[in-house]
Amino acid sequence: MQSDIKIVPIFPSSFCSIMIPEMVANFWVEETPNLSFYAAKSSAVWQTERDLLDNYVEMKELFRQIAEDCLKELGYNQKIHITTSWLTAIEHGENSTFHRHTNSWYSCVYYFHDSCSDLILIGNNRRDIDVAESKGSIHTNHTFAISPQKNQFIIFPSYLYHQVTTNTFKETRHSLAFNIMPSGKVGFADSTVNYGE
Repeated sequence: MQSDIKIVPIFPSSFCSIMIPEMVANFWVEETPNLSFYAAKSSAVWQTERDLLDNYVEMKELFRQIAEDCLKELGYNQKIHITTSWLTAIEHGENSTFHRHTNSWYSCVYYFHDSCSDLILIGNNRRDIDVAESKGSIHTNHTFAISPQKNQFIIFPSYLYHQVTTNTFKETRHSLAFNIMPSGKVGFADSTVNYGE
C-alpha cells in the first residue's frame, strides 16, 4: 500500500545559488575598509548607505546580470533593476533579527568572506494547527538553513522572513545585499503594470 503513496510539492518558495569568481570577492574585501557603516538604534547589524552599488556601476551591472540569470533558472525571463543595495557588518557574537524586504520582488546576498554565518529562511506555509512531525522534510519543515560559502550568491523571494545566525567567527561578518524589482511591463490585461527601466 505504501508504494502507492505519491507526494507532490506544490507552491514552492525556491531560492537559487551560484558561485562567483574570486576576483569579485577580492574587490569587496579591499573596498570594505573604505566604506562608512552605521547601525540603527538597538541593532547589532551595521550597514552602509542603501544605494551602495550606484557608486560601482560595473559591479551593479554584474550583479544585475547574475540575478537575471538565476531568475531564468527559476523560470522567469524578466528584465530587472536593483532598487537598494548595501554592505552589512555583524560583529562576533551578534546576529540579525528575523525580517523581510517589503516593496521588493526578490532579495539577493553575496558572501565575500570565509566567515559566513548561516542564513535562516522561514517558509510562508505555516499551518494553523501545529502538529509535531516525526521527521522533518521538504513537506513539513517551516525553516531552512543555508550555510553559505565564500563567493556564493543567493537569490530568494523577498516575502520570506530571514535571519542571520550568530557570528561565531572572531572577525566581523560582511556580505553584500540588494533587492530587485521587475523592469518594464509585467502582468496581464487589466493587471498590467509598467515599472519603468
